[in-house]
Amino acid sequence: MIANNPANKTPAGYKAMQVSFEMPKSPEPEAQSGNVAMSSMASFPDLTNASFLETGAPLDLAIEGKGFFVIETAQGTLYTRNGRFAVDADKKLVTVSGGRVIGDHGTISVEGSDVAVRPNGSVHVNGQPHA
Repeated sequence: MIANNPANKTPAGYKAMQVSFEMPKSPEPEAQSGNVAMSSMASFPDLTNASFLETGAPLDLAIEGKGFFVIETAQGTLYTRNGRFAVDADKKLVTVSGGRVIGDHGTISVEGSDVAVRPNGSVHVNGQPHA
């Protein structure tokens, strides 16, 4: 993680990994000599907000606070905070790698030219809410 976090800090949506150590509940004999055994270690993503970058692209989105974009891929459902999206040939909202973005009612179709995503996450196409 020490090398992975700095190496991946630039890609949109990357979340650094954090490490958590849990110490034993009661001191063990070797603790008196300065050696302490860990009882467990865990890693987890840092989900604090990164700084937002205004790109000017209407389909570049960001999540403020908790949450993920839900993506349908050949490998199954994935979750991401990377909000760089486009519209594919089938008029579906997709990630740059082609995974389809899932909304409350399935994949999001974009059958119009004016796409807007409201602060609450609702998608509007040509001024109408996506169904």
